[in-house]
Amino acid sequence: MPFGSKAKAYSDSKSPTYLMAKQALADFVVLLTDLKRNLSAEGSPVVLFGGSYGGMLAAWMRLKYPHIAIGVLHHQLRSYSLRTLFLLLYSMISYLMILGTLKTSGDLSDWLSSAYSYLAMVDYPLPLEFLRPLPANPIKEVCGNIDSQPKGTGTLERIYAGVNVYYNYTDIVDCFDLNDDPHGMGGWD
Repeated sequence: MPFGSKAKAYSDSKSPTYLMAKQALADFVVLLTDLKRNLSAEGSPVVLFGGSYGGMLAAWMRLKYPHIAIGVLHHQLRSYSLRTLFLLLYSMISYLMILGTLKTSGDLSDWLSSAYSYLAMVDYPLPLEFLRPLPANPIKEVCGNIDSQPKGTGTLERIYAGVNVYYNYTDIVDCFDLNDDPHGMGGWD
């Protein structure tokens, strides 16, 4: 048990912050850096090993602190080379027909969140063109599009099928612009 006992671990509000994956990664960075320095092994490469949660931590460390380790070995983790990862991300962006640059994961999250928020706001039983052309009961349509995908369809394709109801119901949009603000809401940020 961290800190010696459960009672001691939760004795103040700051202790649980040390029990997070983010903190575990930072602790390992300090440990590895100190070990390499103390063993005169600064030039020695580090390979991270792990299974289950340890494997996830190793993979996260490789992503967050790529300068610390040259690789990760995990018996269950499907690893991609950097080239494969970029190709995967490119195909995702291409599949979603996104115009512009994704600067952060929040860009895509905000884009999806806007669609879902507006859909909930205009979930009426009649077709409308208040925000953009939408069918009657658009939430039902979104769910139907997600659920009607063939077995084996990936999550990304299902998300696209759903959000397409809001952003491209009339099927005339060739490419989605994440920076488009058709309702003038950017001024509220």
